[in-house]
Amino acid sequence: MNIFLISLVIAVVAIVARDGVSEKFGPIKLNGPKNALISAVVLALLAGASFGLWKSSPGALGGGAAALIGLFAGAAAASIAQWFGASEWQRSAGRTAPLALAAFAVSAIVSLPSDTLISAVFGAAAAAWIFSLSRVDDLTEWPVRTAIYTGCIVAIDLLGTYHNPGIVSLGEQLAGVVVIAGILAIGIETQIRSRDAKLAFMGPILALAFSSFGAFLLFRKIGAPDSSAFIFVAAAFIALISSWMIRQEAATLLVRMLLAVILWIALATAAYGYARGLGMSIALMAGAGNLIILANRRALLCIGPLAALVVYRVFRQMHADTAEAFDIGQHYAEIGFVLGIVLPVMAQEWTRNLKAKSPWVAGGLWVVLLAAAPLPVAVALSDKGIVGYLVGLGIAPVLEGLKGEQSSQSLSLALGLSSGMALLYTWMEPHLDVDRHGKIVALSYIAVGMAIAIIGIVLTSRSKSVATEAVA
Repeated sequence: MNIFLISLVIAVVAIVARDGVSEKFGPIKLNGPKNALISAVVLALLAGASFGLWKSSPGALGGGAAALIGLFAGAAAASIAQWFGASEWQRSAGRTAPLALAAFAVSAIVSLPSDTLISAVFGAAAAAWIFSLSRVDDLTEWPVRTAIYTGCIVAIDLLGTYHNPGIVSLGEQLAGVVVIAGILAIGIETQIRSRDAKLAFMGPILALAFSSFGAFLLFRKIGAPDSSAFIFVAAAFIALISSWMIRQEAATLLVRMLLAVILWIALATAAYGYARGLGMSIALMAGAGNLIILANRRALLCIGPLAALVVYRVFRQMHADTAEAFDIGQHYAEIGFVLGIVLPVMAQEWTRNLKAKSPWVAGGLWVVLLAAAPLPVAVALSDKGIVGYLVGLGIAPVLEGLKGEQSSQSLSLALGLSSGMALLYTWMEPHLDVDRHGKIVALSYIAVGMAIAIIGIVLTSRSKSVATEAVA
């Protein structure tokens, strides 16, 4: 059966299951925001138009049409997630359906070039961040979770293909396993909780057991490396431990978060030793999926360094001639590292201090600014700065978590921005071999463009009352 149809069925089942939410409603009303539904329709149409353009003329838009398909597809997935998540019907749900929507979106473009897949991650992350400006239904974070899992699925698809060309659509299949396991575990947990609240701890254990057993059967069927099941189980177990350690009421939260980060980095090292980049991507998918099902957003932020290492492996596969590793002794690497940390943190700080009632223009300019960030990094800092930038993006979510952030938005942003770097570098690489004068000229143009965007953000971020006081 086609993976697209399977993903669609699983998505429908996950949405209907509603994570076992017990609230009773009258007639089902999908009262999601109209702008999200309109955005999904428009983006889907644009994806179709781009696909037609790309098929009719493979060289159209300098090859950019293939990337546009992914961009629109990812943004459409996040829009659909926002629409469902903000509806009354899905109130208090949102642990499995966003994952299923991510798998469904990627299954629609999995046969297209890698640029299409990687751009879908940025599209989903950008749309999720835009929707967060409305502060609607922040509790479930549907589009954010869809964006995060889109990144996980794309990474495992690309690294799986590089590892073994015979492994196709592994990401979507594994995501389906995680979703089905989550639906079963949450359903049983709900029944157990209704009878004895003290046995509610069985839910996370069942999620680990079901997903691990399903992953074992899948890996055995497709002929994945023997270590794949072990890596998946280890990641699911660490997710369970991390969720237990990182509780809101824990007095030693700072230490526990740092310990969780160390555990994920250690797992990344072991997974790479067993199955190279594919093993790391399996660990990321298992860890992120189980943490989302466990609904522990702060623990999810601790997975940022693992996500950065996985995206770096994708980047290395796409651009094999780049620097081999992150070198802290290189100034360019240090600058890129700091920039990678600062950008997501700056974006989140802006949203927290936002005063404008209609910040959509400013939010759009922010997306442009974030998307263009790889340009000065690549031109001025070369390969060393790029690698530092990717590593820094993985640290940003951890920093946000240590500051007390309750949203997993920064992890979504980090995945989107690192994917944007991998995508843009494909187009920038032929133009990076320039002398110092050429770099200065290029950076001057880039600086002017970014300055204009920043000025636009400042002007459109202020509420009318603030602007009036400033003029007075």
